[in-house]
Amino acid sequence: MTRTRIAKIDPNSPDDGLIREAVKLMMQGFPIAFPTETVYGLGVCARSPKGIEAIYAIKGRSQGKPLQLMISDLDMLKLVIKTIPDKATPLMEKYWPGPLTIIFKTNTTFAAAQQRATVAIRYPNHPIPLSIIRRLENPLAATSANLSGRLSPRRAVEVFEQLDGKIPLILDGGSCTVGQESTLVDMTLEKPKIVRQGALSAEELSPYLS
Repeated sequence: MTRTRIAKIDPNSPDDGLIREAVKLMMQGFPIAFPTETVYGLGVCARSPKGIEAIYAIKGRSQGKPLQLMISDLDMLKLVIKTIPDKATPLMEKYWPGPLTIIFKTNTTFAAAQQRATVAIRYPNHPIPLSIIRRLENPLAATSANLSGRLSPRRAVEVFEQLDGKIPLILDGGSCTVGQESTLVDMTLEKPKIVRQGALSAEELSPYLS
């Protein structure tokens, strides 16, 4: 692949032409990088086996580590999970959209979640990934836009330093406002628990997990 292109994009009012370009590349199986409120993400259409395999190859990521799915509304959530646990509803009402990823039981046929009993879902609070997802009309299979074992990038230049020549496009929407990965909570357990500490603290979430 040739040198990766960085395209400046307004994070508050994303240019539709750049969103269309990103979606076209994703539909062809090419992962692209984009900002979220937490860190920069690397994503493809969740229905693209080629794109999902490319993400694992680009990052050097273990196949045993599933990708998350990003959604743009709660109607999309219903496409990929069996049920919403009662305990998850107040958590979603409080922190979605936002820096929280929730693990649910899955019923999805999306390539990113096939042959898995659970799926991690995030509803980001950022116009750029939301615009991409809406244009795709499908969830994004996504992860942080870094090489495995390296720090998650907060700026487009940090993505470029790690992934130049590995992906065709980085949407540069400036620095991520939160600058820390989302907190990951497993709601499939009888007693829900935090799997990965992130932007939301255990103290903040504890009233919703008891």
